[in-house]
Amino acid sequence: MHSFDAFLREKRIINEMAGRMGKPELFRSDFDAYRRPAGFGFLIRPTRAEFSSFCLLLDQLLSDDLSRDFFRGDLVLDERGRMDDGREIVQLKGTIRLLDEWLDENFQTDDADFKRDVLTGFRTVRQARQRPAHLIEDNVFDESYYQRQRELIRAAYMSVRTLRQCFATHPRCRNVEVPDWLFEGRIWAQ
Repeated sequence: MHSFDAFLREKRIINEMAGRMGKPELFRSDFDAYRRPAGFGFLIRPTRAEFSSFCLLLDQLLSDDLSRDFFRGDLVLDERGRMDDGREIVQLKGTIRLLDEWLDENFQTDDADFKRDVLTGFRTVRQARQRPAHLIEDNVFDESYYQRQRELIRAAYMSVRTLRQCFATHPRCRNVEVPDWLFEGRIWAQ
């Protein structure tokens, strides 16, 4: 199976597992391989504009797609502070930070790299999105965008795969069916 389809399937399974755990779905969207969002596939032309659009869409499907409702009741969703004049400031925590805190609170493992493996893809995709969101650049043609896209979708897939494996350790999730090709990681990105 292709990494685009595997990414979407992992998210659906994670949502099923969240329900089994008695929680709201972690991801708000529910796409599958046969109903992908427009533009969620290989680049047609390796241009900066197409790559930037893909980065934005992937971040919308990953970090921006995390539901705050999943964390409600387990974590404080905002931070409070005071301005110099004494007024209170309330700022929502970012979704990646919420996921980081939730993993700290809810999953213990001997694998020191586990949390890093989950969060790396989220942060890599967010960083890839940040640059085009804050700069105006010429739309250059560069075949390296093909490889960069594959690396980015692979990082996102590995994050959701590791997260699904984490959820699978919950006693209520042990019987959630995961297709063999996904369980074994038989994914290609070319």
